[in-house]
Amino acid sequence: MKKVVRKEVIKWLDVGIIYLISDSSWVSPVQYVSKKSGITIVENKHGYSGYNQIVVALENQHKTTFIFLYSTFAFREMPFSLCNAPATFQRCMMTIFTDIVENFVKELKRCEETNHVLN
Repeated sequence: MKKVVRKEVIKWLDVGIIYLISDSSWVSPVQYVSKKSGITIVENKHGYSGYNQIVVALENQHKTTFIFLYSTFAFREMPFSLCNAPATFQRCMMTIFTDIVENFVKELKRCEETNHVLN
C-alpha cells in the first residue's frame, strides 16, 4: 500500500496539486480511500479529477496538510477527502452550467425513457 500511496504523492507533487509544507497546525494523517476492489486511484495521466481543478484559497491551503512517511504536504487544489468538497464541486458545476442544466435534464430523461444508459 505504501508503494501505491508514494506513487500518487509523487504524481501530485509533479503536477503541482500538493506541495511540501513544514509549519502547519492542521496536520492530519493520510486518509486512504478504498473500495472493495482496492485503493481508489486517479487514472488520468495528469493526476487531475474534477475536484483537483478547484483551487483552494491560499489562506486555507495550510488546513489541508497531511503527513506521508517523513514529509508534510498541503494541497493547492481541492482534494476529494475534504468534508465540503462535494458541495463546493456541485456549486462550481452549477455556476458553470446554470444556463444549460435544464437541457441536460431533458436529454437524460429522454435516455431514461428509451432505456439508454450513460456511462
